[in-house]
Amino acid sequence: MLPIIQKNIFYLRAYLIFFTALFIFILNTELLDATLFFSAHRTEGGDFFFKWITLLGEAYPFIALTFYFLFKKQRPTALKMAIVGILVLIPIGILKELFSYDRPATIIENMGFLPGFHFVKDVEILRGATSFPSGHTAGAFAVWSLLAFQFSNKTLQLVCLLIAIIVGISRVYLAQHFPQDVLFGSAIGIGAALIIEYLIENFLTKPNYDKPHY
Repeated sequence: MLPIIQKNIFYLRAYLIFFTALFIFILNTELLDATLFFSAHRTEGGDFFFKWITLLGEAYPFIALTFYFLFKKQRPTALKMAIVGILVLIPIGILKELFSYDRPATIIENMGFLPGFHFVKDVEILRGATSFPSGHTAGAFAVWSLLAFQFSNKTLQLVCLLIAIIVGISRVYLAQHFPQDVLFGSAIGIGAALIIEYLIENFLTKPNYDKPHY
């Protein structure tokens, strides 16, 4: 695992900065602060942007990238994309069942001030005890981190990280999750990406595999 970490140390350090900043934010705010902030500052442009960007944490990028790398005849990378999408579902499902934390909409309803809360139009608001951790965030960090691992270009790596972070933000903006759901979802996603990168690189490809210089 260490060689994989060393190869991607720039990306992992950048992620650690995000993780630390979000962790500090969570420690210094109340549970609903971020949710209520976004509710009070919604715009049509923001609603449109986050409504669509959140899809990058669903199955679409996994499928698209799998077929892309198959088309480019990079089968090991295609296999990574296909497997990581399945792997990330396992801990997410277990933790959701184990913790059973209420989603923002459920808590807001129970507090009795849902009518004054502004949801994003045409977005299905999820309810129930399935908030922790964020599956979309885990999926986003899994697929976009794994893609970043294929790049040597630091700018492209940062673009991948930024996409994953924005997907995480979208889950709070859309009132589907809390920041802590995003924090732990991101850790699960990047952990899954590291595991798959390690397994495929060590068991299905040649040792000391060189990244393509995109």
